[in-house]
Amino acid sequence: MNHLLQASISTLAAGLVLAAGHPALLAGEAKLYLRCQPDNDLYQVLVENRVPCLRFDTPEQAVREAPEGAGVLVLADEYPKTPTPLKTEVFELAAAKKLRLYVEFPSFLPDTKLGPISYLKTGEYGAVVERTVVASDAFGPELSKLRIAMIHDCHYLPVAARKAHLVMARVEGYDTAVYGLPKETHPILFEHPRGD
Repeated sequence: MNHLLQASISTLAAGLVLAAGHPALLAGEAKLYLRCQPDNDLYQVLVENRVPCLRFDTPEQAVREAPEGAGVLVLADEYPKTPTPLKTEVFELAAAKKLRLYVEFPSFLPDTKLGPISYLKTGEYGAVVERTVVASDAFGPELSKLRIAMIHDCHYLPVAARKAHLVMARVEGYDTAVYGLPKETHPILFEHPRGD
């Protein structure tokens, strides 16, 4: 996932956690469990804002240490060169613990075929012809369906997803996709068919 998109989604996640209050950063009070490097931008924002969170080096560690029902963010420190390394066991344990799992640029998703790394197509003179479009009502009125955004130098893994929230698509309009979404879209943020 592009760092610009990561930052905006990360800001949304941080805002939700901040709204719930944030006492001291203690392991027993962690609300979010992250797999990322210590210099990851989202992790740094969470720490600087005293959002209760814990960081781990591998997805397995984050999922293993998270208590039942917790939020686990597996972030793509290797983006855009290498998809985030994942194994079946991560998803099995997450499901058993009813974790809310957010995964960026995954190398593997259960029951889901991922294509090779792709990137935004450009037209004549290098102009980008695909843009990011909000494809659902998941973000509420502040970021309504069909709103157009931009992810510069976006790299993604092609996937068929039924419940996409953000897609790359060739659309007409300035702020909003005035003619709706075309038949061909590329999901960027979506829900896995198994749920959380």
